[in-house]
Amino acid sequence: MAGDARRGGRTWARPSAWPIAVKLALVLVVVSIVPMAATTYVDTRNSLELVERAELGKLSSLASATAGRLDQLLDDTQRAATLVALDADTAALLAAGAGGGEASPSLRAAVQARLGDVVRANDDLASTFLLDGKGRCIASTRAEELGRDFAFREYFVVALRDGRFASEILTGSTTKLPGIYFSRRVELRAGLDARDAREARDAREAREARAVGVAVVKLTGDRVTRLVDGLRPAGGVGGAFLVDGYGVVVSHADPRFLYRSLGPLAPETLALPVFEKRFSSIGIDRIESLGLTALRDRMVGAKEAGTTDYRLGADGAGAERQIVGFAPLRTKSWTVGVYEPERVFSEPLRRLERRSLANAAGVFALVTLIAILLARSIVRPLQRLVEGSRAIERRDFAAAKVDVGADDEIGALGRAFNTMVDGLRERERELEVFGRMVSPEVRQKLLNGRLELGGELLRAAVLFCDLRGFSTLSEQMAPQDVLGLLNEYLTAMVEAIAPYQGYINNFIGDAIVVVFGAPIPQSDAEERAVSAALAMRRALVALNERRVARGESRLANGIGISVGEMVAGQLGSPDRMLYTVIGDAVNVASRLESLTKEHAGNPVLVTRAVADAIAGTGVGARVRTASLGLVKLKGRGEPVEAVTLGSVESIVPAAAAG
Repeated sequence: MAGDARRGGRTWARPSAWPIAVKLALVLVVVSIVPMAATTYVDTRNSLELVERAELGKLSSLASATAGRLDQLLDDTQRAATLVALDADTAALLAAGAGGGEASPSLRAAVQARLGDVVRANDDLASTFLLDGKGRCIASTRAEELGRDFAFREYFVVALRDGRFASEILTGSTTKLPGIYFSRRVELRAGLDARDAREARDAREAREARAVGVAVVKLTGDRVTRLVDGLRPAGGVGGAFLVDGYGVVVSHADPRFLYRSLGPLAPETLALPVFEKRFSSIGIDRIESLGLTALRDRMVGAKEAGTTDYRLGADGAGAERQIVGFAPLRTKSWTVGVYEPERVFSEPLRRLERRSLANAAGVFALVTLIAILLARSIVRPLQRLVEGSRAIERRDFAAAKVDVGADDEIGALGRAFNTMVDGLRERERELEVFGRMVSPEVRQKLLNGRLELGGELLRAAVLFCDLRGFSTLSEQMAPQDVLGLLNEYLTAMVEAIAPYQGYINNFIGDAIVVVFGAPIPQSDAEERAVSAALAMRRALVALNERRVARGESRLANGIGISVGEMVAGQLGSPDRMLYTVIGDAVNVASRLESLTKEHAGNPVLVTRAVADAIAGTGVGARVRTASLGLVKLKGRGEPVEAVTLGSVESIVPAAAAG
């Protein structure tokens, strides 16, 4: 009992001896810290998302308020153009020019005074002027515009055709200053002459109207710029910008972004009249893209899609992530955008997030150190077991044994592994010895339990080969020399047989018995047997050359081949068995080999069945067969037709033919 207690104390004192369950429990405790850190992170991210949504709402509201102010400004300017166009003096002045006459000085002075009053009443207006039916300026608050031809201007063409027009922000060819042009068609009621038109105040008095010109009011671009560029989010960081219906930035406090498109403009868009020399007067002949196509699509389509915000990544126009709130105008296809850096509202939360994660990281580092130490006590023994398994795959049993150095379950596994290695090493040694006693094919069948006492009927080819004059050689040589000769000869023959997968059934002194088609079935057993015989003859030639070089005599052999049905299986007793083949074809092959002694120059004899089987095959094309007729074989009642392989002497030198 005391010994068990001491053993238990030693076990818990050494982590390497702890049960795996305890180690895993500790690992789970460590893993529980990760969800804590993840929860902190997720909560912070959710809070950040909520704050961001609220901030985007503020930016969108600010953009909407500015868009309303711009709508009011544009409405007021359009009304100013309408008032000028509906003035009777304006119609009379333009009608006089259209009729080919000359307006009276008093009428011209009255119209000029009225135009000046409109500009003075509104500081946001740059100029007001009148264009006759041909686009020539006949009255203006700016003397430099008088007499100029504006027929090519879109604000003249569209207003004359449709009644009214409001342009994009353009740079005037005369003033070189940006502005927005509002135009309204001037009409003269039918039935009234130029003099009576001054007194026509009610449209109901006119029976029909005709266009006599266009009234144009130019709103200064600075007024729009002041409204937009002066806009700042509540935090004072960020700014605002204005894009037109094509996604071109027409107002921005930063000149790097001014008159650049948010996204690439299509060639057909650039070919529109509105882009022709639109900004050329201020040196801009090409509108560059900011590469913010997604933002462009959102802002240009804001009125239809109803979207009012966007998150702009750090890879956009700014050096850091921005959020954008925007609102479309009612009167124009323009959109006001208000932006600010994400850090304005996210930095406090991120500081809190960093502190929380830093605290969690400190705790995590501590428990990670503990986890590493525990993991090493588990992983290292397992790595040794893996290395041992790989050594077994290489059949390097000496390097396969492992030293786990633990008393827990892994230690028990290591000891069992070493016992298994010892068993495998012993089995490998036995297989190696066993493999030299039987062929690999038979050995595999025996190990798989597919060979039992008894046999199976099959068709196979049998090759008998015998060394000539071996008895005489044995009398003249010492036993050790005889054994050396046999080993050298049999080695050469076995190597010649191996490529054709013949089963060497037995060595009977200097004789070799080879089976083709058993124990592994072979549909071309006859071809393999004949090919092996030819290879054995070539191997004998090479062996004799080495023997002659050593001053030794040449060797000769004879080969007989037969094919037919036979029984293949285990022969013997349950205690000792031998795999062999038995049948008439086996005896015929043996007798044919003996018959080669009586037919000089024919060291290979086969049966007619073998000769017919190889006819038309690759090996058959290499031999010439010749029948010896029916021959009487010893111990057999019926004669057998023996066939010689006549090409043997052409393939094998006569010196080796025996």
